[in-house]
Amino acid sequence: MFNKDQLKRVFELLPDEFSEEQLLILLSEIDQINPRMNTVPWQSIQIGTQVWASQNLSVTHFQNEDPIPHIEDDETWEHYGLLGKPAWCYYNNDPSTEVIYGRLYNWHAVADPRKIAPLGWTIPSDQDWEELIGFVERDALFESTNSSPQVGLKLKGKNHWNEGGNGTDAFGFNAQPAGYRATIGPFRDQGGTANFWSSSDNSSQNAFYRTLYFYSANIFKYNNDKSNGISVRCLKEKNNVGS
Repeated sequence: MFNKDQLKRVFELLPDEFSEEQLLILLSEIDQINPRMNTVPWQSIQIGTQVWASQNLSVTHFQNEDPIPHIEDDETWEHYGLLGKPAWCYYNNDPSTEVIYGRLYNWHAVADPRKIAPLGWTIPSDQDWEELIGFVERDALFESTNSSPQVGLKLKGKNHWNEGGNGTDAFGFNAQPAGYRATIGPFRDQGGTANFWSSSDNSSQNAFYRTLYFYSANIFKYNNDKSNGISVRCLKEKNNVGS
């Protein structure tokens, strides 16, 4: 499966004892060595009738093993967006951010017919997000007299948010504040916002996504330019739930 040099590279990464973060780094390295290893290095979490990934997507290839272009410089990032071409990047072009935050993708990568989600998974539609939010709202109102369901608070992870912004992670969704890359290239708001694409668009230029802020207990719906680079959270295909 691997040649000698590839195996050597893998075993060089092995520490005496594995932590979760070190294991994720190893999986990432394997993914870059062999795109066939684009499997799921995350736990599945059930929220209502849906099964979600507990981490942000971080693949470099589509399902058919075609590479997704890795774009670092601002000019090329903007150019790819204008042409409707798929692209990904690390926040601030820093590979160390992948372990916690995953990679950032423009919507053209999300919507590509070659499929960015691993086999058995999909990119949630706007309706899928509505279903998730509706379940969390009902759960929150059932267990509390608080008039605000505080969906964002329950979906946010317990670490890495700006001061005062951590969530309760009540369902294991573990939303992380990866920030985003703007259409013309600059990186913004790591620690302050978590943004997640949906597969749904509303025009040739804009698509829907959800945002959580460090200063808010709620979750917000926006539609904005498809050229933005934001996080992707996968949802298990309905015919694979339970398998």
